[in-house]
Amino acid sequence: MTSFLSRTLFLKAILPVEALFDDLAVSGYVFPLNRFTKSVWDAQPTAVQEQLVVANITDIKAVDRETIVTLRIWGTWKIMLGEGSQYRLSPRLVDFNTTKVLSFLFEIDLQYEIDIDVQVPYLQLIQAPQLFGCAPLSEMSLKIEGDIQKLFRDLADLGSESAKSLVLKPSQHKAVQKILTNRLSVI
Repeated sequence: MTSFLSRTLFLKAILPVEALFDDLAVSGYVFPLNRFTKSVWDAQPTAVQEQLVVANITDIKAVDRETIVTLRIWGTWKIMLGEGSQYRLSPRLVDFNTTKVLSFLFEIDLQYEIDIDVQVPYLQLIQAPQLFGCAPLSEMSLKIEGDIQKLFRDLADLGSESAKSLVLKPSQHKAVQKILTNRLSVI
């Protein structure tokens, strides 16, 4: 029990509660939920149910140098919104593939045996990917990649349509360089 509590406290200190919210479970549902759909909210982690509400921004206007935001909210929390208090709005955009990958990585983190001074692998991956070091032979790999791209550009300049499609865009080239120089890359 102590191990679970310390792990939970450790994760709560790093993860904002909205990171635990399962977007996929409520994707496409209309709020407020009804008796047929409320079970997906009940399946959310307790922290989500107690600390988050679903908010729909219905109006934004400027009045006397202040911004007034009108919200329609739904949730099971017991906190009342108060004037002068601060709240954080987090946009939730559902991307099925990203959510599946993130859920899988969070599950790995939760299964990983940690002590209070060690960061969870996935969180460490996001916060400090450089800790995983440089890829072996990265200088040679970069030179080979540069030579190949030069060859494709030269062939494209000579009119080769197939070579033109193999020339990387600047963002793609930057991603390839990152992959070739690091043992681990987050793109």
